[in-house]
Amino acid sequence: DIGTLNQLSETLFQDLLKMCLQFLQLQQQEDSNANAWLRQTLEAYANKHANNMAQLKTSCKAILTLVEEVQSRKPSSSQLSTDLSSLGLDAPKTEAFVEIFNKQKGSQQPFLSNQLVNAQWQFGVTVASSGEATKRAFVQLRLSIRRPDGSLGDVHCEMSAPQFFSFCHEMEQAKVAMQSLHS
Repeated sequence: DIGTLNQLSETLFQDLLKMCLQFLQLQQQEDSNANAWLRQTLEAYANKHANNMAQLKTSCKAILTLVEEVQSRKPSSSQLSTDLSSLGLDAPKTEAFVEIFNKQKGSQQPFLSNQLVNAQWQFGVTVASSGEATKRAFVQLRLSIRRPDGSLGDVHCEMSAPQFFSFCHEMEQAKVAMQSLHS
């Protein structure tokens, strides 16, 4: 939320941005301690500077969302500045974001995330030996994921039929949103 970010001091905003960029770098390296590192770093920062931990987490989530979106779109510095300003980010924070992001971008590999390669599902129905027992439809889902290192892995889950249809609807919305960003 841009409003949350605008409420931060410039120093706090810059510190959080640097923490978030370092966190994403750790995630890209598949450091299993990346989440713990971020949590501990935020807690230490909150204690040292007497900040509200909930506000830091909310701000961090907003910054991570911004960074991931910027990374996926790869705008020029001037376009990034224009985009951040049009989103409502204060001018000093926009300048700091562009400067810190470009500095980090020049020294780091791009941030990569898991990519959905394939989805397979099977419908099923539970049955019981008693005619009084209720039957329930369910879906077993297998998502094939390409990790940042290029390896493939599967994620298995089971959900009710209504949950599955809701999931499919959300995936379709995400697909449309991604297509609109790249056109």
